[in-house]
Amino acid sequence: MLGNDTVIKRNVEITMRDQVTLRADLYLPRDERCQYPCLIQRTPYNKEEVYKKLFPPEMAAANGYAVLVQDTRGRFASNGEFDLYHNDVLDGYDTVEWAAKQTWCTGKIGMYGGSYGGITQLLAAVSQPPHLITICPAITNSLRYDGYVYEGGVFRLVSYIGWTLMMIQDTAKKNNIELPGSILDVLEGLDELHHISFSRFSDSKVIFEKTNELQKNMQRVLLTLPLENLPIPKKIAAYFFDWLKLWKDGDYWEKYDITQYYKRIKIPMLHIGGWYDLFTKHTLENFQGFSNNVAYQRLVMGPWSHGMYSQKVGELDFGNEAEYRDKLNALHLQWFDYWLKGSAAPIENEPAVQYFVMGENQWRKTTKWPLKETRYIKWYLHSSGKANTLRGNGVLSMEQPSYELPDRFIYNPEKPVPSMGGSILPLGMNPGPRNQKVVEEREDVLVYTSEPLLNDLEITGPLKVILWASTDSVDTDFTAKLVDVHPGGFAQNLQDGIIRTSFRNSYKSPCFIIPNEIYEYEIDLAATSNLFKQGHSIRLEISSSNFPCYSRNLNTGVEHSKGSKMKVANQMVYHNEKHASHVVLPVIPKA
Repeated sequence: MLGNDTVIKRNVEITMRDQVTLRADLYLPRDERCQYPCLIQRTPYNKEEVYKKLFPPEMAAANGYAVLVQDTRGRFASNGEFDLYHNDVLDGYDTVEWAAKQTWCTGKIGMYGGSYGGITQLLAAVSQPPHLITICPAITNSLRYDGYVYEGGVFRLVSYIGWTLMMIQDTAKKNNIELPGSILDVLEGLDELHHISFSRFSDSKVIFEKTNELQKNMQRVLLTLPLENLPIPKKIAAYFFDWLKLWKDGDYWEKYDITQYYKRIKIPMLHIGGWYDLFTKHTLENFQGFSNNVAYQRLVMGPWSHGMYSQKVGELDFGNEAEYRDKLNALHLQWFDYWLKGSAAPIENEPAVQYFVMGENQWRKTTKWPLKETRYIKWYLHSSGKANTLRGNGVLSMEQPSYELPDRFIYNPEKPVPSMGGSILPLGMNPGPRNQKVVEEREDVLVYTSEPLLNDLEITGPLKVILWASTDSVDTDFTAKLVDVHPGGFAQNLQDGIIRTSFRNSYKSPCFIIPNEIYEYEIDLAATSNLFKQGHSIRLEISSSNFPCYSRNLNTGVEHSKGSKMKVANQMVYHNEKHASHVVLPVIPKA
């Protein structure tokens, strides 16, 4: 029992079609004689903790909802064996239909939750349970190969090592499996960080400090080579080694790819994401894909990293307008009241897209994504004017290049460029905006900067870099990072991306390049919304590593999880009339 308005029933047993019992906590308004719409959250992160992150069930229950928070199969209180996503389609269906038949339910069901809790909603919707009316997937992905575990053909190292270590802890305890000492220290740090980040009153400064401590222990694990020797127990995390082994797009990734169901799932959805979330690209794709084919969709994009809906993100404070947890709670309530209770709130009459413009630190509304008034403007890379310079220190401008010598740098995988913030899971790293000054002082990072802007410039929408480059290796990586340079020198990372050269044409059929040949590469930087203020500069960084955000390319052509020997690569970036490297910015004209 929680309070005057809500009662709770712990570990309610729900039997799946294969007779496996899953358990959920049921929150009900005090008057149990009535019937209520039911909200379901299915999570592998412990039903007794995860709800504190967004839209607490006692809040929903106090406003006339039954709320079912369920541990997914094989996790915490639920029986069965955890098998990544394998059971979530049918388990989701069975849970929804079980709830619809209960005496306390009106038969109308909604689902909500973030990250994995967003995926469980989408997978349940794939099975089309008749009583599922609407879902609210937050900070989640579509399970599509590119932008999920791999980006541009490169493994998202720290995010998925951190996630896997977090996931194996409960399973190891259940099965009395002894974990390697090298990861026990990491798990201890993850425990502490997990507790802090799920606190309703979490302090971003404390999280930052604890993450730094965790990163020191994490570093020992992250440097493991070959990757297939990572000290992760295969018995309880076979999926992790499937990820490493299945490094090309194909049947494994297509099995649960939500994008193939865009025309099949026809229910209204509220999509929530962040500009520094690692699933930014997929959140936007899902909104667009479902908007083209089904009922009303709504999108909210804030300046947040994964699961942190506060004004302080990384090293920046985006102002009171960015502090949004209470507003997101109210939005959930308004959304469910409309779709499940038939309230008169004119949801469908409102603009479908609400997005936060960083720099201006204000919210905007529009009807479509990308914005229909977007102008895609090319900003070209130019040499610094120094022949054969090892560092770019170059110029970024809208003027097309003519004859210019290429810029060179040396990529040594033994000394990769360190990740500084960005779109990563907060498990062993500090996500979000951070000053890139230390990175930009390295000789293996090319830096191209515009003149200080004479007027404000807003960019809102998808980003990409077209890079003409060569290397003396058969396979290597190229990275790009868009940066807002403040007048005081703070270099704020906005978005970054990477491409493995062997994946330049296909994620399903990678092929090596010819050493020293010039190739064109497209690097996807997902999307952002940022106002470059007058006096700020636009900057683009080019390099070949961003570690440990992404795994290192060892430049040898050996399969990525099997290699341990490294080769130094000599890289060249071209910006001339024939090979005009550039970044495409989605510019929003002034009203």
